Amino acid sequence: MAFSKKDAARLLEVGAVVGVGALMLQRMALGAHLESVVTPTPVAGFRGISVLKPLCGVDDGLEENLERFASDPYPHHELILGLEKPDDPAAPIAQRVRARHPDKVKIVLKKKDVGLGPKINQLAEIVRAANPKFSVLLISDSNIRPAAGYYHELNRAFADPRVGCAWNPIVGAGHKTPGAMFDNMQVANVTGQVLAVRALTGATPIVKTYAVRRSALASIGGFEPYGDILAEDYTIGRDIHRRGWKVVALRTPIYNWTEKKTMDSFHQRWQRWGAMQATAEGPGPALAAGLMNPIPMALGALVLGGSLPVVGAVVAAKTALDVSTAKALGLDAGLSEALTVPIKDLALGVAQFHGFFDRTVTWRGKPPVEMGPGTRLTRVRSPR
Repeated sequence: MAFSKKDAARLLEVGAVVGVGALMLQRMALGAHLESVVTPTPVAGFRGISVLKPLCGVDDGLEENLERFASDPYPHHELILGLEKPDDPAAPIAQRVRARHPDKVKIVLKKKDVGLGPKINQLAEIVRAANPKFSVLLISDSNIRPAAGYYHELNRAFADPRVGCAWNPIVGAGHKTPGAMFDNMQVANVTGQVLAVRALTGATPIVKTYAVRRSALASIGGFEPYGDILAEDYTIGRDIHRRGWKVVALRTPIYNWTEKKTMDSFHQRWQRWGAMQATAEGPGPALAAGLMNPIPMALGALVLGGSLPVVGAVVAAKTALDVSTAKALGLDAGLSEALTVPIKDLALGVAQFHGFFDRTVTWRGKPPVEMGPGTRLTRVRSPR
């Protein structure tokens, strides 16, 4: 029997409905996690925390991002800012923040590369400037802005000597353009996905910004072995867990500050994300990510003659779930964000599809590299 257009439409409809169901479980997992800690547990003393922040160019709100880390009243912390070169556009901002907090802020210039990963290249350098008496290293991207109580929650987590790594939920904030709005809403979705994976499988993924105990990092050889790994956050968290340390998810959301991202930047970021999902642990995570973006499937079903009520229900449910997830994490998502969800998900689907097949990555003007299994990077060969 031939496979007809109607059969294809029904298959896509089923996939979209299953995707909505998975997203409902994801939202429940997020809610359960955020409600899991009501009263903070007091601990004795304050662990020293070294914040390692690689800089490259000027992110939206960069100076305020750095200021929030430097000026936090937590008594034992330092902020170490990494620069690739003295004339980096971020250098004047870093210098102003250091001038306001000379006892808290250091600036370190990268001297050499340990691999093709630009973030690891800086981390391997700036970690040497960290106070050796501080037992916690907080690896934080330049576009991250902390919430009140962030350091204190890390301090409580690492009071448990079995904890080797900790990760906080991330929510996008600050958007002023459609590309930034799309990005911020999707960042909230990724946080929901990570927490759902933890709740349903017991796996311990971490993304983007994380804290690690010095001795746990030493147990996996430091940053240098990850010089050619793009998803260094995920891989470091996985390897620390394999060494017998606990990897924990905390409760306080932190902010991925994005104001003016363009649609092209949105596509490039989520194309990289799609490529990482397709290479980190095989194609399974990438296929699951496609399933949990049900609007493109539903619209594909409609084009092939599917049911308009089914498509409408999928779009409405996915929109409601996106807005609910963002609000739960502290993003002020309203009517504007809700109305753009279908367009955002179509753009996301294109980027994910692109990343599944095209593993070439470009980042902030760096030479292109190609991503292989385990997100390992190799140089793109020039055509002869």
